[in-house]
Amino acid sequence: MNKTILWTTWLNRIIMLLTFSSLSIGLLSTHYEYGIYSLMLAIPLGIFQFFGAVNLCYVIRDKDVKSYKRINRYTNSVGLYFLTCFILYFVVFFLEEFIPFNLDYIGYTLVVIPIILAFFFTYIMESMYREKTSSLE
Repeated sequence: MNKTILWTTWLNRIIMLLTFSSLSIGLLSTHYEYGIYSLMLAIPLGIFQFFGAVNLCYVIRDKDVKSYKRINRYTNSVGLYFLTCFILYFVVFFLEEFIPFNLDYIGYTLVVIPIILAFFFTYIMESMYREKTSSLE
């Protein structure tokens, strides 16, 4: 269990560092093509975090109830996010001419939510890592 938390935490740190350094370079640069790299790195980050959370759910299911509840909350939030995106995509795609308001704010919100979820998973992993390393000392 400790090795799983250790490996997941360090891989998450590396992928988060690459993703958000690429994002900051893309935001500071005048060439918007650099922002594409952060989007390309965000996909493996999200996939890693989701499957890492599912793996940790099975590893710590009976051992650490508080962390299990946090990880379960994270996976439910990711599922709800994708369900909402799926429903909104089909509503907008089929009923676009009947929607009386601008959809830009919904799009901006759907872009910001994965970033919040990534930070939430990182918070969960760092708190689990801190608990495990403090208990070993």
